[in-house]
Amino acid sequence: MSTGGGAPCFHDNMRLMNNSGTTIFLDVSAKEIANRLEKTNLTERPMFAKLSLEQLKDKIEFLRSQRITFYKQAQFVFDGNDIETIISKIIN
Repeated sequence: MSTGGGAPCFHDNMRLMNNSGTTIFLDVSAKEIANRLEKTNLTERPMFAKLSLEQLKDKIEFLRSQRITFYKQAQFVFDGNDIETIISKIIN
């Protein structure tokens, strides 16, 4: 299951996810997340819909900094920029 960005940060969700199965955090920089989001329809994402690219990067950096301690509680943490290495590690 893939969760939304904030899901692991609320209630006791990260513990619940770790106890329920295998958790993986794909660690991607805020800049890269912003670049990926910029290619999508931001009107479908109310939190980001009216932001400029610079504001989008700032917002993502802020959210990421608030959430990273939860994300890093995942059982596996991979560099999310290198998809081939991720697939290889998951398979192994």
